[in-house]
Amino acid sequence: MNFFLLLIFLCCSQFVFSQKMKGNLTEYIDSLTHSMPKVANQGDYQSPSKETLEIWQKALENVYDQNQEKTEEYLNEIGYFLNIFEDSTDQKLYWILQKQVNSSNHWGTYVFNPKASRKNLLISCPHPHHDRFTEKEGIFIFKNVQAGMYAVAGAERCNSTNYSRCSGKTMVCNDETEENFRISDLAHNSHSLFHIFHEFFNVQKTDLLVFQLHGFEKKKNDPDAILSNGTKSYPKDLDYVSIFFFHLSEIDSELTFKIAHRDTTWNRLNGLSNVQGNLMNGSPHPCTNLAKQASGKFIHIEQGKLLRGNKNGWEKITQALQQTIGENTELAPKFSTETDQKSVHLVFEKSEIIGVQIRNLKGEIVFEKRAKHWDSKKIKLEQGIYFIRIQNQYGFTNQQITIE
Repeated sequence: MNFFLLLIFLCCSQFVFSQKMKGNLTEYIDSLTHSMPKVANQGDYQSPSKETLEIWQKALENVYDQNQEKTEEYLNEIGYFLNIFEDSTDQKLYWILQKQVNSSNHWGTYVFNPKASRKNLLISCPHPHHDRFTEKEGIFIFKNVQAGMYAVAGAERCNSTNYSRCSGKTMVCNDETEENFRISDLAHNSHSLFHIFHEFFNVQKTDLLVFQLHGFEKKKNDPDAILSNGTKSYPKDLDYVSIFFFHLSEIDSELTFKIAHRDTTWNRLNGLSNVQGNLMNGSPHPCTNLAKQASGKFIHIEQGKLLRGNKNGWEKITQALQQTIGENTELAPKFSTETDQKSVHLVFEKSEIIGVQIRNLKGEIVFEKRAKHWDSKKIKLEQGIYFIRIQNQYGFTNQQITIE
């Protein structure tokens, strides 16, 4: 039975706790986002109650524990259901948290991948349809990079006429004057299932990386992509934005970029008031307090149509992400570093055949060598910030260092 017939079954079922389906995951999620409210100022999106968010939190706890029965119970209380979806292209089971057919709760669709190879990666899509094609791009990247989680909003960002209490002004929904963001704009509303989803997995996974997709209409002097970590500062830990930039620019050397914490005079579309960015950067109150220091755990990408508008662009993003964050495997190389004024001392946990690559802040490779059975290695470096990548046959590990 294909998923279209199963949808007919769901339409005829008054009480739905869970369902098992089989089909193409990307096509199925596309069908859900296609049917969401796509018109501005219609008021389809309604704010969830505090009680609803508390129930959603409990549902997520049971998703994480893979307790199907309790997940179903909590989701049903808020007009959602659990869809255990077998993807026909890879035979994997995905947990889809989606609204019941007769429900008017347009709070988004959420996917959990229990067998993900990048369990700590969350693909985030807050502006489907308004940022055209990002909803298709998001599920494509999630599936092909094998991320752990996917979140896509359930209504057009300007759908509601009510305003968010969170910081920031915009002309996105009103081209005559600046106004507060709408509550249906889930990148600027912390009182939402979408935000709680990010918040929950940030607590559960200390190494969580959020990759959030946006789109913009290019002006004359705009780049193809604007990258941000949600602040104007360099992260103290791993600078995932810079690493992603290095790989994407190598995949397509003709792409142009602006990067918020590297091109500090650039002030457009930097995502500084983004509540998920504030969350991931450690703001105690993501709705109203902008993050002051970057954690490195948030990648905000604004894309022109060249990247988001076709499968070729999605594949480039996917390839760059695969090179930015390694697969979760215990067999990936483990190493520690010690630095002094002129060098870094690499100490390897296991003697094996490895590849060692070191880039400077410009992305230039300053050291590269394939080595056999190193226990340790001292490498001379000038003053600056460097990105070290150690790779074996199973995967790779990144680390960032500073030579004072």
